[in-house]
Amino acid sequence: MLEELKRDIKNDYTNICKLAPEFARHSLDEFTKTRTIVNSSYFSFTINSQKHSGLVPYAGNLQC
Repeated sequence: MLEELKRDIKNDYTNICKLAPEFARHSLDEFTKTRTIVNSSYFSFTINSQKHSGLVPYAGNLQC
């Protein structure tokens, strides 16, 4: 599963660079770290019995 995720992230990076070559100024490593942070802040939730999903900034940084 981890190898599949790494492959998907690399494919996303490659496709972005094809569409916007200037994006290549960011390394694959930078993209991977940032993408991982964003993915870890993406949650599913239910409001009034309707399922939603979205980014929840700083959710991964909460300290209880």
